[in-house]
Amino acid sequence: MKRKRASWMALLSLCCWLSWTSSAQANWLDRIKDIYNTPEKVDQVLKEYEATKEQLEAQRLRMEEAESRQQELVRRNEELLRQNALLQQQMEALKRSQDERAARTRQGVWTVMTAALLALGYMLSVRIWRYVVWRRQGRPVNPDEEAGHEN
Repeated sequence: MKRKRASWMALLSLCCWLSWTSSAQANWLDRIKDIYNTPEKVDQVLKEYEATKEQLEAQRLRMEEAESRQQELVRRNEELLRQNALLQQQMEALKRSQDERAARTRQGVWTVMTAALLALGYMLSVRIWRYVVWRRQGRPVNPDEEAGHEN
């Protein structure tokens, strides 16, 4: 019984002491309350953990999608680069072909012009030669005029 009475006294003393303590000791009391509320906090921490885990998983999925999209874009870019190189080669071949065609056309024009000038020169030289020969022989320019003088 003395023991029971001593327990009650100790409990009563503790309650009185707790009620008369300063605010710094109130933190100690809050800690004791927190210890008894730990299962609730553990549940809250677990919920936060699960939410963070779901966010992390969603972020990982978005990152995988972004990596997949990036790989697709890199592959597409490489394909476009190959097509671009092929088109560049085709354009260069077409340019060479056009340059060769233009060179042949220029050469043909020069050939035709040279032939025409040579023909014109030949005709002019024949006319000049005939005129010189006619002057040396002393004949009139028009043969009908010569016949008219004799009448």
